[in-house]
Amino acid sequence: MSSVHGRWDLRASPIRSARGYTVFIIRDSFSRCIVRLVTGRTLRSGLTVGYGVFTLYPSKPSCGTFLAQNEGQFFNYTGGPVPLFNNSGIFRKTTGTTTTFSSGNGGVNFTNSGIVDLQAGTLAINAGYFPSAASQLKVVLAGTTPVTQFGRELFPGNAPLTGTLQVTLSNGFIPANGSSFDIVGYAAHTGQFTATQLPPLPFGSTWKIEYNSAAVTLRVVPPQIITAPVILANGHFQMIYNGPAASAAIFQGSTNLIDWIPLMTNSPFNGSFLFDDSLASSYTNRFYQLLFVP
Repeated sequence: MSSVHGRWDLRASPIRSARGYTVFIIRDSFSRCIVRLVTGRTLRSGLTVGYGVFTLYPSKPSCGTFLAQNEGQFFNYTGGPVPLFNNSGIFRKTTGTTTTFSSGNGGVNFTNSGIVDLQAGTLAINAGYFPSAASQLKVVLAGTTPVTQFGRELFPGNAPLTGTLQVTLSNGFIPANGSSFDIVGYAAHTGQFTATQLPPLPFGSTWKIEYNSAAVTLRVVPPQIITAPVILANGHFQMIYNGPAASAAIFQGSTNLIDWIPLMTNSPFNGSFLFDDSLASSYTNRFYQLLFVP
């Protein structure tokens, strides 16, 4: 067993598990506990008996972090039972390059009950990936250019999706309507993120998450203001207004598109409201508009 306290930089040579059951553990005896995979180095599991497990344990906020930089890879050196990278801490990818969990010789599997933090670059998971419902995928958006301005996951096969998707903005970047970000690429996928944490956008913009045939795509789009308009049997007109949260939403009506009168004020406006006009049948023409008060 090789146990690490403090900071461990993998720079000059591979780490190998060559005999029996070997465990690499990152613990928290000091204030910083970071392992770095840098400069094209390879974390190898050279197995003869048993298998290797690399585990991150986060019992301090700054501990249990694996920092992947440049073109590093995880590689099963001799085959045999499949080694495991077990993340219950933070796996952080920085710099605009690719870090790979190789599928060679049976691959190195990745189990994740912690955080995968993609600040830039690509995390290519070519072997098995097993996320739990507690797992988190964090993506930092600093612009619209993939790899250099935001990170992404790539799966050559199926991508199992679950857990929380958390997105943050950096460097003052504010995406405009029409911006899109392919944050997870795959040949196929199962499941979806069960929770999302998305940053606020300016008035008139909203996030849309698409699970497409080849990628999970984040888009910035204008909000869909009106849905489900219907005239009821009793003559009432109903529709659902959607939009960004505001201190108030003022519903107005007009018969000529020139003179508007207030019909209802919803305060605070929490993003969605069912509007009902009980007098709609009294008018030959009736138009509506919604004013948001920031």
